[in-house]
Amino acid sequence: MDGEGGRWGPYEPGARAAVVSMLAELHHATSFGSVRTAGLELAGRGVLEAALRDVNETWSGGPLSEPVRQAFAGHAADVPEFLALADRLAAAVGERPAAMVLTHGEPHAGNVLRTEKGYVLVDWDTVALGPRERDLWWLADEPEDLAAYTDRSGHEVDPDAVAFFRLAWDLNDVAQYLGVLRAPHIESEDTLDAYAGVTRCMPSRERWLDWTTG
Repeated sequence: MDGEGGRWGPYEPGARAAVVSMLAELHHATSFGSVRTAGLELAGRGVLEAALRDVNETWSGGPLSEPVRQAFAGHAADVPEFLALADRLAAAVGERPAAMVLTHGEPHAGNVLRTEKGYVLVDWDTVALGPRERDLWWLADEPEDLAAYTDRSGHEVDPDAVAFFRLAWDLNDVAQYLGVLRAPHIESEDTLDAYAGVTRCMPSRERWLDWTTG
């Protein structure tokens, strides 16, 4: 498609309202082919737990394995709390199951294309059936956007589900980067980005303090 691609970061002026509208329309879709289902499991749990078990041993997969172990070790004490929090949030959401709808999975600013006819969502490799909040957490920093979504869709946003998908995104990113750097690798632009990503994507204790202290 012809248009101007978005960039990772804040939505450009006008894009947020368009994303709210597109998500409301997408989540009411009733005609689509075979689509996987995204549940409330934490895909990266096994990688994180393995890294925790081995955090005091030398990692030797490649040139960045030991540096990333040291970086991860600085956060290792927090990771079990974040895993437990993800479990509590998933359990809370599961106790009040909502309808599964068609979700994009990554409606961030980098996946919003501005065309002559308006904005469109691109990069659909993460599409899945799931709770609406799988998409809506990307808008959660602006409460008025979630209110606008409720007005358009009639759906009351579940804050526990928003929190779960926000936390799961960060934990799964950390796990993905650890998986790359614990395996055999060479130093490259991609692996250096993965190394930086372990710290960049690690959930902040301060951000989640109210949740982790209950």
